[in-house]
Order: sequence, then structure tokens, then C-alpha cells
Amino acid sequence: MRFMMALFPEDMVNGQLTDLKYPERFPQWGDQYKVQMQYKGLRQALISTRLHYATPEQIRDTYEKLDISGKPVLLIWGMEDKTTPFSSSDELRKVLHTDFMPIEDAAHLPHMEKAGEVNTKVLEFLKATP
Repeated sequence: MRFMMALFPEDMVNGQLTDLKYPERFPQWGDQYKVQMQYKGLRQALISTRLHYATPEQIRDTYEKLDISGKPVLLIWGMEDKTTPFSSSDELRKVLHTDFMPIEDAAHLPHMEKAGEVNTKVLEFLKATP
């Protein structure tokens, strides 16, 4: 698997397209992703992510620590996300007290599919954050 990821970035591109609810709205995404794959270290970073993917317990621990830090957090989640299902946000929000923005009609990449809504919220959040 790791070997295949490093040698065949096209497979990664196809995998990314499944993160979009409407991939046909982003016909340029495959070419843009292939450009990213050319940067030194990106393939290794993707492989490392797969190798060291955190367990649910580790993820919960990380978010508990973030919550304790008191830092403001904006959580944006596509309601039709199949990669990390929207229902997962319920558990996360039990641990991390956050400004939460569910995005309707978007999947795993709501910042692309609903850029206007997301950008507006991010700007509001940043302006309100000391």
C-alpha cells in the first residue's frame, strides 16, 4: 500500500475526488492535486499519515488537551462527509467546546464546496478571536 501511494499519485487523486459531494464541479481538482504531489515530502507525509493514524483514544486525548488550553476553535464539518461521517462531530463536540459550523450539501471538503460560507465564517471567527 505505501509503495503504491508513492508510485501512483493518480490513485490518490481519484481518492480525493470521493471526498467531494459534487466532484463534477471541480474538474480541475485532479490536475491541481497532481501538482501538489510533485512537492518534495508530500508523498512521504501522506504515507506517514497512513502509517501513524491515531486511534480514537489518541484523537480524544488530543482534543481534550486542546479544550483545556482554552484556545478558541472553529470546527467546520460537511454534513454529507463520508470520509469522516458527520455523526463523528457529536462525540468530538462532547470533548471540545467549540464554535461549530455544520455545512449543508457538502462532504469532506466543505471549504471547497461551500467556499463562500466557510470563508465568511472563518473571517468572522478570526475577527472575534483576541
